[in-house]
Amino acid sequence: MRWTTEEDIQLFKQVNKRLGRTGNVQWHGMRRINGRSRDAMSCRWAVIKLDSVWDGRQWKNNAIQSEINAIESEIERQEKVSVIKTSSPVNTQDSREISASEKPINKPKKVSKSIKERKSFLWGAIKIERYE
Repeated sequence: MRWTTEEDIQLFKQVNKRLGRTGNVQWHGMRRINGRSRDAMSCRWAVIKLDSVWDGRQWKNNAIQSEINAIESEIERQEKVSVIKTSSPVNTQDSREISASEKPINKPKKVSKSIKERKSFLWGAIKIERYE
């Protein structure tokens, strides 16, 4: 399975958080990325490290940094759009606020019932559950 740019970004950020004094990565406490093993993460880091520069405190990579900046600017743009969309809707024809009856109706959420009693028969082949 190929590494995506999002996984590369996650790995790069985690590596910079888990550095030793000399710039070596401390793999023993690192969180795994999307089911990747530590060996796979280590091999991928060896590839990314070739294009990276150690500045004495952390690793720098221009390609990954530009991807991070692009993603952050996209997130900021989406947040601005969502703020505009969440403001009170206005009808453009006569510039009045839309009444509650004209707004789209959201479907009600499914309510889960709590299980009051469970019984199992024939070693789990038949299960009976009584709900509140």
